[in-house]
Amino acid sequence: MQEQHKAEFRPATVADGGQEFQYRAAGAGAAVIDIQTGARPARLHELLAAQHRVLIFDSDGGQDALSLSRVFKSLKVGPFSLILRAADWPRGPAPPAIPALRALVLLAPSPADDAAMASVPGGVMASAV
Repeated sequence: MQEQHKAEFRPATVADGGQEFQYRAAGAGAAVIDIQTGARPARLHELLAAQHRVLIFDSDGGQDALSLSRVFKSLKVGPFSLILRAADWPRGPAPPAIPALRALVLLAPSPADDAAMASVPGGVMASAV
């Protein structure tokens, strides 16, 4: 049986314009950024950290998309993939362009997240099946 190495996610803080962003980081390689409530590493993050630099940002602070974009640039993440859930969608308008964004993964909401889906920019509304 192959031994699995558990990634050590280190807590960190970065600031932008007086606003602090809490996150956890592990791994090396192409960046995968997850924005979620609580920034708790899950099995998904463990698997990704084996081949990628994984940054899990805590969405509890109500960060806006433009500030997050600047933070990603200041952390020199380079090209990255982004994981989002409707409930953790950054507030405010999206930046006009995020050239470093290579992939966007939208995780399906639970039925409890339907109200959050209604607030997603562009009026997107979906239900869990």
